[in-house]
Amino acid sequence: MRKLLRVNMGDLSVREEVLPSEKEPTGGRHLTSSIVSSEVCPTCHPLSAHNKLVVAPGWLGGTGAPCGGRLSVGAKSPLTGSIKESNVGGNAGNALSRLGIAGIAWALPGSLLRAFLQMIIFGFCTSGPTVLN
Repeated sequence: MRKLLRVNMGDLSVREEVLPSEKEPTGGRHLTSSIVSSEVCPTCHPLSAHNKLVVAPGWLGGTGAPCGGRLSVGAKSPLTGSIKESNVGGNAGNALSRLGIAGIAWALPGSLLRAFLQMIIFGFCTSGPTVLN
């Protein structure tokens, strides 16, 4: 059985649950999109406390297949207002799959979500812009 981790950044709690049976045959982009579509209100603002950031390895994660360690990241997009997904390679997808983790869903209360996205997109932190050497 694969696990879904739920991280609430408001109270810094982590809850582990068994992946529901209807989501068991999913992974990667399909899992991120299905969680966002079923748990995020379609009319909420993408930077509100109601949005979720979901990370999920694909089906081939942890198998040793070439390029099988892809990791999908999905949320409601501030640009389009619809579900947007991106993916990345590397070892994270393989590591999560080997641990039996099907996905991680972050609940980011409004101001934290805005700060998180600004930090990623613009490279800002609390002390101002970061300097990259």
